[in-house]
Amino acid sequence: MGLNDIANKLRVTSGKWQGPLLKKLYERLQAMNVTDRRDDSDGWHASSIPYLCPRELALRSLFPKPATADDWDPRSLMRVDVGSAVHGWWQNKYLGPANILFGNWVCRGKCQQRWQECLMPSRKCKDCGGTIDFTEIQMRDEATGICGSTDGILMLDGDRWGFDLKTSHEDGMSRLKEPYESNVWQMNLYMHMLGLTKALIVYVDPVCRFWREKNGKELESLPVLEFRIDYDRKWWDKAVEVTKAAQKIKDEIKAGTWGGELPGRICENPSVFRAKDCPSSQECFTMGIEAKAKELTAAVAKK
Repeated sequence: MGLNDIANKLRVTSGKWQGPLLKKLYERLQAMNVTDRRDDSDGWHASSIPYLCPRELALRSLFPKPATADDWDPRSLMRVDVGSAVHGWWQNKYLGPANILFGNWVCRGKCQQRWQECLMPSRKCKDCGGTIDFTEIQMRDEATGICGSTDGILMLDGDRWGFDLKTSHEDGMSRLKEPYESNVWQMNLYMHMLGLTKALIVYVDPVCRFWREKNGKELESLPVLEFRIDYDRKWWDKAVEVTKAAQKIKDEIKAGTWGGELPGRICENPSVFRAKDCPSSQECFTMGIEAKAKELTAAVAKK
């Protein structure tokens, strides 16, 4: 028996969630998918608004999609947790001790003391010796219901900068020339609610790989990209417009007064990225769906 044969015999995992540990991990991730989902009923979250589609809300009411055991992605869930951990490293180990991260802080020790809107008080609590961690700044615009939490405010060059940290797991990050539009939109909403005029969007590779071009040449590149953006009011106005349309649909469906008029499509065709990931894409692009929606709504109203 060769070394490869021995290795294959010892290896439990082969691309599936099998083995004594991975089975338990899969069960835990499946449970988290149900219990740890964010509740969006308290408002329109800035991170979700770039993907918000009033038409999808309407179609989901007519063609509900039953949740199944396979209606989730453990890989994506783990990536979210990796991203959360990286945020903690940057806030509590890098930016906080560097005395440039402005926000809220809490002692994780016995006293549970809190500090609001300040730089990091210290690495350890002077009262009980507990670790001091950053807690994100919560924001909400009562007039629109737009809300969110920022990764902090940076104090740089004597000025205040918005800060949004994004983890990237793709080699394409090395060729990213500008921030993603959805990230720009999200950061502009934060800047509007915080009264800021500029911000930094930072992309970080959590495993700090060297990026390689297709020819295999190794690139000398940092595992971090930084982009400056300036506040642009158009993103706030666009968010207000789309959330108003979505709220109107939700309220009318709940009250039973919606007449079945579908909002316009956001996606140009079913091949764009947003449409491919939409559970209502098939119905959205079905010929005659506008008439069908009115027909179904009228039938429900007669019951």
